[in-house]
Amino acid sequence: MTSLNCYLCNKKSSLVYQIKNRSIYQCLDDNLFFSADKNNTSFAYNQDYYRSSPYTQLPIFKDIYFQNKINKIKTLYLNGELNILDVGCGWGNFLQILNKNHLLYLGIDISQEAVAICQKNTLNCRETDLIKLSKNSRQKYSVITFFQVIEHLKNPLEYLKAAKKLLKKNGILLITTPNNNSPLRSLFGPKWSVYNTPSHYFFYSKKSLRRLLKMSGFNSFEIKIDQPRYFSLNYILQRIFKKRLSVPKFLDLPIPTDLWGDLEAIVVNR
Repeated sequence: MTSLNCYLCNKKSSLVYQIKNRSIYQCLDDNLFFSADKNNTSFAYNQDYYRSSPYTQLPIFKDIYFQNKINKIKTLYLNGELNILDVGCGWGNFLQILNKNHLLYLGIDISQEAVAICQKNTLNCRETDLIKLSKNSRQKYSVITFFQVIEHLKNPLEYLKAAKKLLKKNGILLITTPNNNSPLRSLFGPKWSVYNTPSHYFFYSKKSLRRLLKMSGFNSFEIKIDQPRYFSLNYILQRIFKKRLSVPKFLDLPIPTDLWGDLEAIVVNR
């Protein structure tokens, strides 16, 4: 198969890379890159996926990154008390910082394993899907966050429409996602780690992310390069070798992500 229709514009896309059991396509109209798996199976976010947090042993680096996000949110949302919904909360790294700031929040995730980790750490978390929540809840949120989540969604348009429904007037939507136009992607091509993560389905540039936001009903937003994150060496090695490893604490150094590796979208729900 050498072409598929683009998820966003339904125009023809061309094959860019063939990687093991998946193909990477590019839409020539809106620059959206997306994957098509040979077996077309859904990824399981099970115990194996959550065996190690990216920030293990590195609380200071995690805290700085997420505290900066909270500080930015506070400067943007001036309409009263913050009430934050974190979508795809995973290990609860952002929820922990929200707790420390004594903010109202709810974390949601479709993974039973993720919710169990969060609840074990006494974090406010629920196992549910955002689309389902938007249909069943009358609660409105001043802020909704998607930290490294939309690349995992097979139907991102429906999720962002659900987020808009749950946002208050002038509420803030904050999204981070890998940058498909990063220099490392150009350098590594089909060997880029983001393409080789089976749970990733869409790969965004500023142009394609802008298109997605507009199609979701948002018109007021800014997209720029996100600040680097720091992962533990232990986590990176486990992802590379696909098995549990044990790096001594004194060697488990903070490894910065690509300086141009992630995008950040700040959206105001006008």
